[in-house]
Amino acid sequence: MQAGLQAIKANGTWSLTTLPPAKRVVGCKWIYKLKFGANDTFPPVAKLVTIKLLLAFATIHRWHLIQLDVNNAFLHGDLIEEVYMCLPQGYHREGKTPSNTICTLHKSIYGLKQASRQWFAKFSIFVYVDDIIVANNDSNNIAYLKCFVDSKFKLKDLGQLQYFLSHEVARSKKGISISQRHYVLQLLWEARFLGFKPTATRMEANIKLTHDDGEPLKDPELCKRLIGKLLYLTITRPDLSYAVN
Repeated sequence: MQAGLQAIKANGTWSLTTLPPAKRVVGCKWIYKLKFGANDTFPPVAKLVTIKLLLAFATIHRWHLIQLDVNNAFLHGDLIEEVYMCLPQGYHREGKTPSNTICTLHKSIYGLKQASRQWFAKFSIFVYVDDIIVANNDSNNIAYLKCFVDSKFKLKDLGQLQYFLSHEVARSKKGISISQRHYVLQLLWEARFLGFKPTATRMEANIKLTHDDGEPLKDPELCKRLIGKLLYLTITRPDLSYAVN
């Protein structure tokens, strides 16, 4: 929590003020595990087809591939709207703070609906939320880019590209291979199929489904989540597409 407050303070995210007349204040709370896309709000991202194309070019031209992560990405977006927020729990200021003190937001903050939009407006090239892939034939150019971007947003250098968006990336003299082995194991565990024997048949041939087949599911949302995850798996296993759809 203190690390989060320090990042907000260093970034100049807000200043203290009192609520002007006829203005509304938004609440806030600490979330200890962030999940992007919650509450039907999604950040714009680079297409996976574009990322695959980048990896293909890197393979053909033998480019270096590294991965970067932007620390506190959603705190960097500049706000256009006038937004006031309650003081967060645990916030302490030197001296006495009046009870009616609130925050005037100058930059976006996690949980604000426009946070992803404002971050994308500031930095959007080959970025997937806060993950970045860099490909170049000159390691000096990569080092310069890292220093430049780090001067604008604090970066975490993750080194050679190995794991990206639940994709395991392995590079050899023959090229680059992408798999989702860990993702599959998690999916099997969630569906309670982890100990089952594999089968060569993805679905029964000539099967006909109707609206009246079977019993209604107790948790339809669970089924929807599993289907969504299976659709994501078809990125590296396109042979599953027909059965999943």
